[in-house]
Amino acid sequence: MHSGTTFGRTCRLRYAALLLAFASTGALAAATMTSGAWEFKMTVTASDAKAGAKKNVSQTSSKICLSPEFVGKEPFITPALDQEKMERMGAKCSTSDFQRKDPNASWKMACDLADGGHVDMQVKSMVSPKKMTMDFLQQVMHEGEPGTVKVATTATFIGECTSEMPVQ
Repeated sequence: MHSGTTFGRTCRLRYAALLLAFASTGALAAATMTSGAWEFKMTVTASDAKAGAKKNVSQTSSKICLSPEFVGKEPFITPALDQEKMERMGAKCSTSDFQRKDPNASWKMACDLADGGHVDMQVKSMVSPKKMTMDFLQQVMHEGEPGTVKVATTATFIGECTSEMPVQ
């Protein structure tokens, strides 16, 4: 069994990286979001259920060019795409309770992770042509230790893409 400190070092960082991978690469429908340059800002906080301690794990910012084709795939309002991303990392997931009322969407996802852990997520998003917000609330069980991870992502349209930006 690991202490809350061990949970803080291993589990939080592992799940922060996992969430960064799937929360920072998406966009919404062409009718909703504008293709072009977007700045994504993400804050990850985690808490240990036993100790009750809350910790800011990371704050990141990135600029990404979203192509019209990518924007048309609706990844921030399509739970199947999040499930696919998790499964590429070795997780086995199911989604439920999908709700969509433009400009908002929400769903639940439960994943058994490749390392034996488990995570139950509630995902909520809001989109508009120039702004997107997405929040993840996760109940994590790793090596028998429970914890909570919260991820808040905000994306803002910033104009034309530049050659330095990665393209999605």
